[in-house]
Order: sequence, then C-alpha cells, then structure tokens
Amino acid sequence: MEKIFLSVLNMSLIGAFVIAAIMLVRLPLKKAPKAISYALWAVAGFRLMFPFTLEGAFSLLPFNSTPIPHDIATQAVPRIDSGITVIDNAISAALPAVTPAISTNPLQVWLTVGCCIWIFGIVIMLIYSIVSITLLNRRLRSAINVGDNIYEAVNLKTPFVMGLFRSKIYIPMGLSGEERRYIVLHEQTHIRRHDHIIKMLAYFVLCLHWFNPLVWAAFILMGADMEMSCDERVMKELGGDIKNAYSQSLVRVASERKMLNGSPLAFGEGGMKERVKNVLNFKKHSRVIIIAAVILVAVLSVGFAVNRTGDAQSQLQKITDATHEQAERVEFYLAECGISYQTIANSINPITEGMDTDWQAYDLLTEDGFSYVLILRKSDNDFTAILDHEGRLISGIIDNRVTPALYINGEYKFAEIILGTMDDQSGILIEDDIAIYVKGRKAVHMTIDGYNAWVAAGENDADVYDFAEYVIYTPIGKDEQMYMRIDDYNAWAAAGENDADVYDFAVPYIDDGSDATIKTYENQLITYLSDLFTETYSPHYDGLRYEMSNYEEDVTSSGGYTATFFGTMYHLGNGLDVPDDLGKEQEGNFSLKANAKIGAGGLLDLSTIEILADNSPKGAPNYEVPIEDFFPKN
Repeated sequence: MEKIFLSVLNMSLIGAFVIAAIMLVRLPLKKAPKAISYALWAVAGFRLMFPFTLEGAFSLLPFNSTPIPHDIATQAVPRIDSGITVIDNAISAALPAVTPAISTNPLQVWLTVGCCIWIFGIVIMLIYSIVSITLLNRRLRSAINVGDNIYEAVNLKTPFVMGLFRSKIYIPMGLSGEERRYIVLHEQTHIRRHDHIIKMLAYFVLCLHWFNPLVWAAFILMGADMEMSCDERVMKELGGDIKNAYSQSLVRVASERKMLNGSPLAFGEGGMKERVKNVLNFKKHSRVIIIAAVILVAVLSVGFAVNRTGDAQSQLQKITDATHEQAERVEFYLAECGISYQTIANSINPITEGMDTDWQAYDLLTEDGFSYVLILRKSDNDFTAILDHEGRLISGIIDNRVTPALYINGEYKFAEIILGTMDDQSGILIEDDIAIYVKGRKAVHMTIDGYNAWVAAGENDADVYDFAEYVIYTPIGKDEQMYMRIDDYNAWAAAGENDADVYDFAVPYIDDGSDATIKTYENQLITYLSDLFTETYSPHYDGLRYEMSNYEEDVTSSGGYTATFFGTMYHLGNGLDVPDDLGKEQEGNFSLKANAKIGAGGLLDLSTIEILADNSPKGAPNYEVPIEDFFPKN
C-alpha cells in the first residue's frame, strides 16, 4: 500500500504543477470560449489519475515524473529525484537516514503513518458522498415527473442532474415557462456532454488527492468552467438576444444554501455570480481568438501530458562537462554494469567525504529508486568506478595514480569497503604490482604478469585461478575475511566450496589499514614471541632475532588453538660466558607448544596465550615447563 501511496504523491506533485499552470493560462483565455478552458482540465485529470505516460522532448514539465523514489524509505541515504539539483539537495538533506542503532527506520514510520492518514481521508470523502446521495434521495421521493426524465420538486431551489446511466433532471417547482425552458436545456446539455460522468470522475480524483489544496481548487474551477461553457452552448443554440432573460433565470434559481456539490452523482448550479457576468458579456467569439486559444491549449495539453525524455547521456555531459565521446565511454561502462539511471547529480553521499580533489563523485539514481556512486577523474572525465550507495564496489578499474588518496590496500579511503562482501560484486582493482579480480565474495589476487596472461587467455572466470596466487574469501553472514593460497583454494573448491568448511583450508586475513598483512596464527604467534623475548633478553644481548620452524597447528570448532613448533633465538655473544664468543652470533633453540583462545575478528586472544617448553631428555616431548622458567631471574 505504501508504494501506491508514493505513486499518488508523485502524481499529486506533477498534477499540482499542471494545475498551477492551467490556473495561469485561464487568465489570457478569458475572452475565449469557456469550452476551451474546460477542456484544458482534462490534462490535469490525466496527470492525477495515471502514474504512467509517454516521454517526449517537447515536455513542459521541469522535473521528473517520479520525484519520490518508490524505495526511498529503505534507502540508506534517502534522496529526492526531481531532476532539479538545488531542490533535490535541499530536501534530501532534511530526510532522516537509516541509523543502524535504531531498530525502526524513521522515514518508513512516516510513510506508514502518512499512508494510514491518506486512506482515512479517502474513506471520509466516500462516506460523505454516500450519505449526501442518500439524504438527497429521501428529499426527492415526492418529486413529480412532468415529462421524459424531468422532475419537479417542491423543496428544491436549485436545478441539478442526478444519475449516471438513466440521468434525471430535477428542477424547482413554480418556474415560468421561459425559465423552465432555459434551465431544462442547460441540464440536457450537461447530459449530452456527459458532464455528470466527468464530475463524478473528478470527485474520485479529489478523493485520491484530498490532501492537495490545488486539487480542491481545480475541482472548483473545473466546475465553474463546466457551467459557463454549458451556458454559452445554450445561448449559442437559442441566440444571443436571450442574455438578459437567461441571466434573470439564473438569478431566480440562485440560492444562498448550496446544494450538496460534493456528491459525485448529483451537482447543482454553483458559481452564479460568475455565470451571470459571463452570460451578460457573451458575444460571438472571434475566429482568430478561437484558433489561437485552440493552438495554445493543444500545445499545453501535449506538453503537460508527456514526461521529460530521460536523456541520461545529455545529463551526464551537462553536469560533468564531458565531451560527447567521453560521455559515450562512461555510458558504455554503465551499461556493462547493468545500470540504467534516470538522473545524475553531484554526490551528497557521506561515503565520498575526504575524496581526493583530482576525482569527482556523482550520485546516480534509477527509475526504481536505486542509487549508485560514479567516480570520475576530473582531468578527462574518464570512468573510474561504480559503487553502491553504501560504498561497496560494483565495478571499476583503480590504477596507482589514485593511491593513496582514494584507494589504499583493497579499500577506498573515503568508504569502508570490504572486498568480496556482496554476492553481485564484480570488477578489477589494479594497484602497483597486484591485480585483484573481485568475483562475488571472492577477491582473487594476481601479479600484474599473471593478470596480463589471464587477459591474453580471454579473461574467463573459470580460468582466473590458474593465474592467481591467493584468494581472500568473505563467508556469508560473517565480517571476517579468510586467506587461502591458491592450492588451498583449489582444495576447498574440490571439496564443494562450503562456507562451514572454509576454516579447514583458510586462515584469517586482517587489514591493519596502513599495511595490509595476512594475519595467520603463525605470524601472530611469532610476533608475540619476538616481543616477549626482546623484552626479556634485550638488557643482556644485542642483535636479537627470531625464527620459527616445524610449525603445526590445530584449531577446534569451539575456538581453541594449539600449535607446536621449533623456536630459535639468535643474539650476539657478550663474552661474559665465553670470551671468544664476543660479537659472534649465537643461537638458542626451544621445542615449544602454544595454547590460546581465538578471540574477536579471528585473532588469537593474547591474554589467554600459554607457551610451554619441552624438557624431556629424550623420546616424545612433554611440553610441561612454562617458557618463563628459562628466562633470566634478574
């Protein structure tokens, strides 16, 4: 129902502009036949009733047909898309964005409440109409048929037509023969022109757009044009010399108490003052005026009935100052990404904050309300990358000229992008001597030579692993990334590429920002030991360094970690024990075992780590002595 409500809002905005334009156009049409002004209201009705229409370069609408996207309530950065940048930016900045910490979306709540109020208003309007018709029928039970479909009622002061298919004319009792003739002919003209049906449709449009004051104004003015055009038709049939008598009959039936004009199936003769003035001023219209008025109305009708042509390329050229060739190149990339956008504007997306000044970001909005960010190089308006509204890569080629301002170690500096976090993510990232092919949740890393060889082989998805060195994979529903050497990846692929099994083939990959490294448990452990040994032995030795060999690890499903390895500490002799060793590199060897828990982000929880040494003289190692027992006591 919210989508229907949004469609009505969009139609109401377009309709409001058309109504305002018609109200202005009515001023120069005062001397033209009222039938022309009356016909012009059909365009407003069309825009208010139908959410679809044709597109044309001759559209007079200054903005898009769907300024409010249908998914605006679910957009992370809600944005209006009228096509007028100043208005879009001003309104969009005031809209509440989605806040992860809040369980409900404020804009979604507003939309739901607005939809409920809108439905309630429609119900009230329809109930009013039904009640009006019911009460009017009761008053007409005593009406007397005086011939054909004409009825007289003693309790009426205003004539009107009632009924759709078997329309009846009700007139006040006691009219003179001349007055009766004029009034009956007037009502019969309404029926012949199907005005009673048009009035009913207009009322239902008013029910849909009851919240729009301009629609109420249009309903009233259309009714006035309808009545005056009908008066002119009667005088044209009977001759202009009846103006005085006809105007007197209008005054005769005028009543201070208005009829129930809100009823869609019955309407009286309102706006008597304007009608009388129009009748008294009636004269045969000049042919020039009629032709000019018809041409004006025809142009306006077509101009208001069609939408602006969605010329995306011209929009891109206008806002980016790109040449035709540059724009065509960008459009080609967008088409390859499957993106057909309706409007383009300078980006207000927060993810573009802090972007290098050599680059420009633009917000692309589709007809369905989806938003993307296009990154272009300012120097030549060349295509760089396509991001979704949250900053995740859709497609793009990033070269080393962007580094480090825009692109650092697999992520954009101005956006928290994790490669391979979207199932439909794809593209190539190139930085220095590495090429990363993003394919869904996999980021396949190749050397530049390997990438060029893959390109020469045809860039086949299935073959990319033959040219890769390693793969970084993001399991579904997980924030962590897993690193696999290409042999490990092939083994995982052969096992079925099951997320639950990836931990048997991969180790965590952690990006520290300035220096992205593969944080395996092994290098995390050797870093820990290096720090521990340096702190302990640096007061006694110089030239400290460490190595680890024969490393074997075991990770349990409950998050336990165990590893056995052979550790070697190298240092320069100080000559205290053996004078001849002064300045010579010495080594100390340990057979060790490490126990720890795996903490947040797939890293070892260093507060739980325990290093045990083997002190058995021979046979199987026992790993019973804490490593600290071997450290100097002072």
